[in-house]
Amino acid sequence: MKIGIIGAMEQELEPIRNLVQPMERVEKGRRIFWHGASHGHDVILTRCDPGKVNAAVAAQQMIDLFGVDVLFNMGSSGALDPRLEVGDLVIASEFIQHDFDVTDWGMKPGELLFDIVMDDGTGQMQFRNQQVFHGHAGLVKMAKEIAESTDLIPLNGHALKIYSGRILSGDQFISKTEKARAI
Repeated sequence: MKIGIIGAMEQELEPIRNLVQPMERVEKGRRIFWHGASHGHDVILTRCDPGKVNAAVAAQQMIDLFGVDVLFNMGSSGALDPRLEVGDLVIASEFIQHDFDVTDWGMKPGELLFDIVMDDGTGQMQFRNQQVFHGHAGLVKMAKEIAESTDLIPLNGHALKIYSGRILSGDQFISKTEKARAI
């Protein structure tokens, strides 16, 4: 299996590069990829820089250039759940874009449009919409099993915990309490 791993920052990918040795540096255009093998699988890493558009470009390049079978986007983030502490691991089982907004069309925050077509009879737009996207159940289960069987190193005296659940994605840094509550 070819496994692609994308991280926004170099510091997020460095621990994986240290585990998967040796890794070959591969330059394609302006992007640097790292290619190696672990447990019988090809592993390809790349830094995408922050933002959903950057992650989408890096993901498409991994698919086009390396033919990856699965993609993981990993890294650090903020948290809205007060149970979470710095260093805790969250495995996404579902995803919502909190900053995509077509609520003026009567849709929910984060709801996306697909397959937009014009109705031949009425001339009205019709579309399929979706707000919540689900992770691949088998990969989520596998990630949880691996995380639970790994000795996580405490961070500043905090024994790291593993969670699985909804991840909200947005191209915003949320620093105001009222914005966090709204999300």
